[in-house]
Amino acid sequence: MATAMGVFTVDLRVTRPGHRDQLFVMANGPYVTRHVGIAVIECGEFKTVDEVVFAQPGDLSLLGARTLEGFNARVDSRKKRLIAAGPVPAAGVRSHGR
Repeated sequence: MATAMGVFTVDLRVTRPGHRDQLFVMANGPYVTRHVGIAVIECGEFKTVDEVVFAQPGDLSLLGARTLEGFNARVDSRKKRLIAAGPVPAAGVRSHGR
């Protein structure tokens, strides 16, 4: 299912639809409950698996920070596109003299 997220089009394949309900507090104060599930999310060359919140009519469509981190991408606001964020830091294991 392709979904428009502002200037981005995201392909969303739900693997566990609405497996639980989650309570959220909105920026202006009210509480809302939404279904939460797991999906494979793709945008161009970027792909990740993440939890998703299923919007109801009138809700905004947002691409969250966790998804961008999973894509290892950042937003180029001038060109209005996602670009690679660069190498992913990795931890090394040190030998303790053995």
